[in-house]
Amino acid sequence: MLIADGRNLLGAAWWVVMFPGLVLLTVVLSANQISRAAGGRR
Repeated sequence: MLIADGRNLLGAAWWVVMFPGLVLLTVVLSANQISRAAGGRR
């Protein structure tokens, strides 16, 4: 996985881990919002 491969570079090239992590976070939060909108809020 891209995030795990970048662990060795974290000190020198933090963006190798940061940007894929942000993309993953965005996808998860977007899926959560879509599922809430599709199912209706309780």
